[in-house]
Formats: sequence, structure tokens, C-alpha cells
Amino acid sequence: MYITKKHQLDYIKQLEIPSNTQVRMDCPFCLNKNTFSINTEDGKVSWKCFHASCTIGGTTERALSPDDVTKFLELSSPVKTDRQQSFNWTVPNHFTNIQSSEKCLAYVKENNCYPAYLRGAASIYYDPRKDRAVFIIKKEGEPVSAVGRSLNPMVMPKWFNYNKNNIPFTCGDDATAVVVEDCASACAVSPVHTGVALLGTSLKDEYALYLSKNFKKVIIALDRDATKKAFDLSKGLRYLIDTDVKVLEEDLKYLDDTKIKELFNVTRK
Repeated sequence: MYITKKHQLDYIKQLEIPSNTQVRMDCPFCLNKNTFSINTEDGKVSWKCFHASCTIGGTTERALSPDDVTKFLELSSPVKTDRQQSFNWTVPNHFTNIQSSEKCLAYVKENNCYPAYLRGAASIYYDPRKDRAVFIIKKEGEPVSAVGRSLNPMVMPKWFNYNKNNIPFTCGDDATAVVVEDCASACAVSPVHTGVALLGTSLKDEYALYLSKNFKKVIIALDRDATKKAFDLSKGLRYLIDTDVKVLEEDLKYLDDTKIKELFNVTRK
């Protein structure tokens, strides 16, 4: 007899097995002894009967509570507490204003960071020693780190972290966070929402927790070539916080304020 996946899943759900649990039991479908396994780890539910004649099995996402996922992240990754992280950092004296470097000023203007800089929403400096445009990371209004964008295409890495901790670069003060790839894009969206820069397309567990604790909603807006990655990130993040994906046709850092507001359907601000 063919048993639909829905029928199988309905049976699994009524068992109410806790998250991060493995269960071995008699198969309720073929009735063989101790052949049926259920696994509720990593935010998913998987089940399978290992008897040769039984075809029962499947995997589905599990609607975990935010507390479940937060607890899982804290247990499975070396997330540092505020006391363990290094916030003892000040802006180095050798940093200069962006106008001191034509290359730095050009980068800031060409990548739509200048309006945020003029509004005071983003603190940006020039590092003459490393030849980088430097974006200051703040915690409760105080500098705790910085990330510098290389202005020389021959110098790697493209982004340099001056004081590693688990706080991303953010720009803006809205309750909705727009998760983007770089600091320039974070500055670009700041007139409508708060930009949060990943400096790539991977979402660290620490950043996921930061987003869930500091915002009411998240919109993932990675560059067009990372659209699939954006949807992948949303699957895990939505267990922690209300999460949407914005599919982009153009990189945010190349759009002006008017187009940014149109893109996010914002008429205020």
C-alpha cells in the first residue's frame, strides 16, 4: 500500500518529538521491529524505515521556535559573549578624513556611500598606511572595530578587519535590517532601512543572533549573482526572525536614494 508523504508527516508531527533528538522505534507503517528512525536535528525532521521491503522515508523543514534555534546556535558554534569579545578599540590616530585621498573620496562617492557619510549615518575614514577606505563598526554608538576596503585592486584581502568581534557593520536606525554583501550597499539602503553588511554571502551564526536580538524584520538583498544564496540564508534565518528576500536586478550601491525607496516600496523618510 502506498502511503503519502503527507500521511507520514502527519504521523511524525503527532509524536511531538523535541528538537535535536534521534529516535529509534518500531515502524508504524510496515510494523517491523526497531527499524524506524526519526531525527530532528539542524532545524529539520528526517525519518526512514531501514527494513528492506519498506519504502517509508523523507525529510522536511521543522517549524522550530526562536528559542529552539537560538539554543542550537549557541550550543553548536563558538559564539562569544560580550565579555569575551574585544571591544577595547579606538580609531587609530593615523586615520584621516576621506577628503585627504582622491582615491578614497572617489570610492565613497562612486559607491553611494557619500550621502550616508554626510548625514553622519556612516563614519568613514582613510587609512594611508593600508590604502583603504575604512568603515567604523559601532556598538551603542561607540567604535568597537572597523573594516577597510582596499583601494588597490592588487592588494588582498579586499576587506580587512581591524578588531575582530561578532558585530557587523551597520548603517541606519530602522527596525528592519537589510542584509547585504558589503559596507557600500549597507550605506546605500540606510535612507529606508538599516543596512547590515556580511562582507560576503555567508551568514555567521553570530550575525544571525545579532539580527534576531536587534531587529524586528530582516530583508536579505544580496547581489543578483547570489540570489540562490539569499534564499538559502532565509531558510535558516526565518526560524529566528521574520525574514524576506529581495531579488535585485542591480547592485544596491549603484542606485540613488529615489530608486532605493522605490525598490523597497518606501514613501516615507
